[in-house]
Amino acid sequence: MNNLNYYTIKISGLNLHYVLNFFEREKINATKIKRQNQKCLICTLSHDEYKYFINQSLSKAYKISIIKEKGINKFFKFTALHLGIILGICLCTFSFFIYTTKIQKVVINTQNHDCQNQEMCIFKGEQYSHLLEFLAYYGIEAGRSLPLKTSLREIENQLILEFEQISGATIKIKGIFVYVDIVEAQLPENETSKDLIAPVSGIIVSNFVTSGKSLVKNGDIVVKGQTLAKMVDNNKIVATFEIRTFYHESLIYDRNQITYVKTGKTATSNNVSLFGTKFISNNKPNYQYYQTKVKTSYGFLNMFLPIKIQSTTYFELSAITEDKPFEDVQENLKQELYQKTVILLDKNATKRNTTYATITEGSRTRLDCYIEAIYTITL
Repeated sequence: MNNLNYYTIKISGLNLHYVLNFFEREKINATKIKRQNQKCLICTLSHDEYKYFINQSLSKAYKISIIKEKGINKFFKFTALHLGIILGICLCTFSFFIYTTKIQKVVINTQNHDCQNQEMCIFKGEQYSHLLEFLAYYGIEAGRSLPLKTSLREIENQLILEFEQISGATIKIKGIFVYVDIVEAQLPENETSKDLIAPVSGIIVSNFVTSGKSLVKNGDIVVKGQTLAKMVDNNKIVATFEIRTFYHESLIYDRNQITYVKTGKTATSNNVSLFGTKFISNNKPNYQYYQTKVKTSYGFLNMFLPIKIQSTTYFELSAITEDKPFEDVQENLKQELYQKTVILLDKNATKRNTTYATITEGSRTRLDCYIEAIYTITL
């Protein structure tokens, strides 16, 4: 392997003929010999011949320098000196290949969507989870490979067949993003009962039925969903009912109020990630209570690889307990609780009275707010 490496050397000094005689005597195959002047000789030696020559006492009388090198050793030296850049280019090329052949994000357009299917809306709850699973089954999911094995037109048709809420679908692939636009069909409304049903629980205050038959009388307690009146001879119900009902909210107050103040101690945790993959992570400090401040910066490794550095600063907090009796804050709490309760009132309900109740156990007090209202039903 050493014989595959060559050095072009420059030998400077007096009586250079001694060097040439040495080469001839030791059968050193010096090539490309050039005499620049009487004090300078340039030639090319193999690696072994060069090592042999510089280890001889004769070479000590001359100034010897390598002016050019070629062969495997030069390749290894170049690789070692530029290893970071070479690795960066390789990783960048590999990452670019991986990055551009996988779906990075699936964008499902829900803007300007006014769903009329209530809980059966395709973008809600189980329906939306089913939609995501369905798309994933056909390869439309972040991290899956491109191109898709199934044509977009076929997936669009399968969406319409799978979901009765979908009347139209358009799927487009733009680079590494997949955009899904869905036109939602309005499901047929469930057949409603022809009878008059109580929308709330409460006590019947008054009922006037001019068409149909009332099933309750004033003073009766009814529950939500109970039938108040039914049709007679298939004639439409014409009636007005007033139900006395209550709207209720509560809260728990602890007189031992805890506030947190900074102790002055801080610690920093750094996370470094490449293309979203975290490969360096420092543990957060062992503080019982703390606040955090996150700072994110971006940089480039070897001018190629984008890295994300997330620095989290932890501020240690100390808990301070203060005794604040319920009586000192009850008016503010009542006002706060009232605002939470009054928004529960239906548009058909007229507010009458507001009452509060308290129950105290130890340091904790439960505060309840009841708003009495008359709910009016007119058909």
